[in-house]
Amino acid sequence: MKWGRIIAIIFCVMVLFGLNLSFASAESYVTKNFDVQLDLYENNSFVVKEVIKVEFTEARHGIYRYIPYTGTTTRQVDGKTVLEKYRLKIPDVHVEGYQYDTMKENGNLAIQIGSEDLYVEGPQEYRITYRCTFYDDENEAFDSLYWNIIPQEWTTPIEAAAMTVHMPKQFDPNMAEFIAGAYGYADMEAVDWFAEGTTMTANTTRILNTGEGVTLNIILPEGYFTGEKTTAWMQWLMMLLIIAAPVLSFVLWFLFGRDPRVVRTVEFYAPEGVNPAELGYIIDGAVDSKDIVSLIIYWANGGYLTIREDEEKQFTLIKKKDLPASVKTYEYTMFQGLFDNREQVALEELKEDFYGTFEATKGQLRANFTMKKENRIFTQSSIGARALGALLMLLPVLSLAIFGAFLNKSDELWTIVAIPVILLAVIGFSVFITVYDRKDSLSKAKLSGLRFLGIVTLAVSAALIMIFS
Repeated sequence: MKWGRIIAIIFCVMVLFGLNLSFASAESYVTKNFDVQLDLYENNSFVVKEVIKVEFTEARHGIYRYIPYTGTTTRQVDGKTVLEKYRLKIPDVHVEGYQYDTMKENGNLAIQIGSEDLYVEGPQEYRITYRCTFYDDENEAFDSLYWNIIPQEWTTPIEAAAMTVHMPKQFDPNMAEFIAGAYGYADMEAVDWFAEGTTMTANTTRILNTGEGVTLNIILPEGYFTGEKTTAWMQWLMMLLIIAAPVLSFVLWFLFGRDPRVVRTVEFYAPEGVNPAELGYIIDGAVDSKDIVSLIIYWANGGYLTIREDEEKQFTLIKKKDLPASVKTYEYTMFQGLFDNREQVALEELKEDFYGTFEATKGQLRANFTMKKENRIFTQSSIGARALGALLMLLPVLSLAIFGAFLNKSDELWTIVAIPVILLAVIGFSVFITVYDRKDSLSKAKLSGLRFLGIVTLAVSAALIMIFS
């Protein structure tokens, strides 16, 4: 890439970064009023209407409004500190009279208000409306509403704030409180409020400094909310997948994967018409390098070549005669590649340019069994069952990674962590499948090493699920 193009890219990035910063900073405007109306419904959803009056001290494109849709709340219940994770949906966002865009960012719904093509200055009034829907908290002791009605993440002081809350039905005002202050601090005197019927009205009594907000906390009797959005179906589906996957895998193995019991006998020669390379594939369904190398001994035994060892323990292959025309393609490829219009070749010479021939031979040997129907050692039903079984093994991991994380209200980091979790699970299961397939062709040491690798990868995958979900 030319330096001019690199400089152009850097310049574009800097321009875009500058446009992003010019939307609003702590020094570019002051907040005169932050008024909120909250209309709560019986299904634990509510509509929020915000009127934010700001005055820009210098020209800017607009402001950002961040609304958390996942996180952790801390509250005091009967003198005890209770931590609760929450997750909610925030649909139906609307900003009156301004261009706006929404995006998800670090557990927040970010509303970018304003246009990159238009600057604003002086007094501005932003009217934002959105709906919030909480999921059932599964707390059987009480219902509650805990909401940062004035955000703590606001980047400027707020000179005045007015709040109106319409409850869906009667409640006990003594169980409600407006808590002002920054995170970890509580100022009960900074908000003056009263309740009349099902409506609460509140006003701040002082300026809210940068980082300070107002939290509405109401403890309500159990059953106050009805028809709440629930995740119970996810729990049942997750458990069904976790249980069904191994059961279905066993059924597939029982129907298509079982091999008849073989009585092992001592045999010194391969069956007639089968060379050692083919026998190696038949044993474990895979083509190994040693299977291909065994052809050299096989041809030497048939008188097609001889093997000479010199004093320095170097081996030379000497061609005695050509292979018959009836040999299979992979044998011809291997033999021709060995001698390549020469009568003899040292094994040392093959290290430089024989790799392509060797790999081609392996591919042709594999194709001899997979592409020709009469030579297949696995039925189509068993191949299909194997593929389906592999997918079934991943179902428990996928269900835990997706449904488990959502049920546990994990943050967006999990969407990134889920990728290596699934990859590790795939590796682990693949290793155990290899161990099963190659149990008759690999040494005990290699089988033990593969089992250990499979256990480690699956254990790390499970640990990541437990840590981040």
